[in-house]
Amino acid sequence: ILSVTETPVAHRDALIAMLLRALDVRRDHPREFDATAIDAVEKEACDAFVRVASTLTESAFAPTLQRFTEWAKARADDPHASTARLSALFRVASALADALRGVFAPLATPILDLAASALDPAFDPASAASLENGTSAKKRKKEKKQETVSAKDDAVVVAELDA
Repeated sequence: ILSVTETPVAHRDALIAMLLRALDVRRDHPREFDATAIDAVEKEACDAFVRVASTLTESAFAPTLQRFTEWAKARADDPHASTARLSALFRVASALADALRGVFAPLATPILDLAASALDPAFDPASAASLENGTSAKKRKKEKKQETVSAKDDAVVVAELDA
């Protein structure tokens, strides 16, 4: 039996795609599934994702985590889909943080940005897409502060020129 690290990349990608489909059960499930069945499928898919991730090298894990984060943001225009996928992402992220602390922690920034956006009362799922350009909330806040200071500086200059 080959481990995931010995499996060709195409097979690993197919396995990750299958796990993402399973993690999408909350958004896209058969009508006969109740909440208990949905939770059970999502839990098993989460556990499987963590098992696969634990066999990956850090260089293979980083793009897999990025792909998973992009998958969670892919349906930002649909509030139900966005909530369902972010829920799955956060569940897996929690499990990954417990299982792979040293590898997961340095790569978790995009997920933490999504969590902060989701916890904002004025959260707009479409705004999560703005995180794709790499601008963190802290950086955006700093830029806004600089714009405010710049506007005040302009007002002072105008006042001095008028005097």
